[in-house]
Amino acid sequence: MTEKIIGEKPILMDLLDRKKLGKKYFEIVVTLENTVETMKDFLEELGSYNVRVIEGFYDSIGDEIVWATFLEVESDFPIKEVIESAGELQGILDIKYCSIEKADYFEKFFFPLGRSDIRLLVLPQKAFRGMSQEIVETFGTGGASIVFNEGLELGNYIIGMIPDELEENDEKMMFIKNLLMATGWGILDFNGLNVKEISGLVSIKENAEASKEHPHECHFTRGVITQILRLLLEQPDISIKEFKCQGEGEESCCFMLI
Repeated sequence: MTEKIIGEKPILMDLLDRKKLGKKYFEIVVTLENTVETMKDFLEELGSYNVRVIEGFYDSIGDEIVWATFLEVESDFPIKEVIESAGELQGILDIKYCSIEKADYFEKFFFPLGRSDIRLLVLPQKAFRGMSQEIVETFGTGGASIVFNEGLELGNYIIGMIPDELEENDEKMMFIKNLLMATGWGILDFNGLNVKEISGLVSIKENAEASKEHPHECHFTRGVITQILRLLLEQPDISIKEFKCQGEGEESCCFMLI
């Protein structure tokens, strides 16, 4: 296995539908000093060899930057020469590279995907829905409870990921909304929450769990939102009910406090 390199925010990079006949592809991971000049010099060095940068990301770790990218080059591209030349630039601390062969489409250096100390998996939406529904169909109301409880567990993780410097609930809610959207679960919105009067709504557009085949069965989503509200508002008895669902053609799935 390729040497493991961990950044704080690795993402899934791929070359699906972008490879061209007659071209060669490489993935490079560069560690360099966190200065504009160093990045500029490195990019100019690559540009002098007429390479095409396809996709990538970078992350700052202290005084260093880790930058990963795919390169598209001609078949006779002198990769070793380029790496050696770039490695001599001031501010370049380390360069690793690997060739992308015929059956390779995904980046090879970053494993596992993760955020903080939480390992992440990329699971197709159809597979997630299928597993959840299979549990419900097999165990009935008991299955719905299992899926709901797993949602509660994810809610715990989400609250645990909130940075310590976010002290106000409005800030924490914004972080949660951004996190769920960035990780593909949906676009969350909190509306008029009032714990004392047990009122307020939570909606989620593009809900990953909602389906036309099984509307109003977003048990996992209900669990996630329930636990977020319980911990965020410090009210362990909060419960919510889904009263609108995308599966029935609604714009979003909506939950009310009960």
